[in-house]
Amino acid sequence: MIKVRDKKTGDLKEIWVSQRNDIFGCDLIVMVPSRRPIYIQATIDPHVTKRQKELDSVPWDFRFRTVELWQKKKPGEIHIKMLTEEGFSDHGKIIRGKFYRLEDAA
Repeated sequence: MIKVRDKKTGDLKEIWVSQRNDIFGCDLIVMVPSRRPIYIQATIDPHVTKRQKELDSVPWDFRFRTVELWQKKKPGEIHIKMLTEEGFSDHGKIIRGKFYRLEDAA
């Protein structure tokens, strides 16, 4: 609970604010029938080392799931890294809502 000032009345009121609720260090799990779930850690932090260490600490079985780290670089651009048994590798980018695989990424 935190206290904030009501914009209309000026009164102090308490509101509930969610704390970090990661699942296996991820913010989002994408589930699609007949496909492996995709675990996504999203960040706007320019230094992703901490996020990578969090994901590396989980004993993932990559035969059954995909793990990705999405990093917002600038407005309209998100870089995607994929975690495999060998570590992180660049996977692609989302630029203004369109996905580009690494070989197509600008």
